[in-house]
Amino acid sequence: MVVIATFATGCLRKEVPEGKGSLRIIYLGKNGFLISAYDGTPVSIVIDPFLPISEEERSKLPYQIPVSPSSLSESDLVLVSAECHEETLKAISKGEKPMFILPENCEVIPEERVLRPRELKLEELSLELKDIRSERGLGYWIRVKGIEILYLGTLNYSEELEGITCDLAIVSLTGDLKEKAKVISLVNPRTVIPCGFYTREDALEFYEYVMDFNPESEIVLLKPGEEYRYPE
Repeated sequence: MVVIATFATGCLRKEVPEGKGSLRIIYLGKNGFLISAYDGTPVSIVIDPFLPISEEERSKLPYQIPVSPSSLSESDLVLVSAECHEETLKAISKGEKPMFILPENCEVIPEERVLRPRELKLEELSLELKDIRSERGLGYWIRVKGIEILYLGTLNYSEELEGITCDLAIVSLTGDLKEKAKVISLVNPRTVIPCGFYTREDALEFYEYVMDFNPESEIVLLKPGEEYRYPE
């Protein structure tokens, strides 16, 4: 794990508000994450998993798959924003527990396991969720154990981001990095975690843009399989 914001001279770091829980975040590679919270009733959320089972498909990736899809079959919720990887989702769905929130064009899971709300509230898990839409795709705002997460994925600006705030933002470093940084400044997170197939040069360029617009944010780089505890 690399926290590149600490390289900045005089970089400010937002304080963590009292009364919030803590998260364990594991980067699954590409745009995928496993987010777990253990304060009170445990809850685990999988986002955009891409975990090929076939050796042929795995060999094309620039990293080793950190977990098997079946190991995620006891998660509470699986969110998909863009790429609907059928092999991965079907393997996770072999567990009886996970429910799925999928784009309308993703039809690989039986409908009785799929939730399609714009907003969702599960009080027993201390979980709230709403989707964020634009012409470029789909993102998710999640509040779990009092911590607000914005998963932008490949999403750029959307009018639905107006008024949204978050503690933690996850963003794919694809497309216009300056526009991505402007979105980060709009939602003002304490921590930003990039994802996708990016180079260190991409990350440093993005970091410079974020520091221009929102110098209080820190940027945490994770390799597939690495974890981050929020707040650290």
